[in-house]
Amino acid sequence: MTFGRRLRKLREKRGLSQEALGRNTSLNRTSIQKLEAGECDPRLTTIRLLALGLRVPPRELIEWDAE
Repeated sequence: MTFGRRLRKLREKRGLSQEALGRNTSLNRTSIQKLEAGECDPRLTTIRLLALGLRVPPRELIEWDAE
């Protein structure tokens, strides 16, 4: 699963909109939208912010799986 798809899945699982996740992470909705669409690659600091905002360990955003 790509990073963007994993991010969207975790965000939706927690019932968060892109705007709500943005408020939790200090990222704007456009940045989250681009990450989910695969239009840009996240930096490590961004992965950490997203993990904190989603309340998951960073590895959940970047683990490789067979999906």
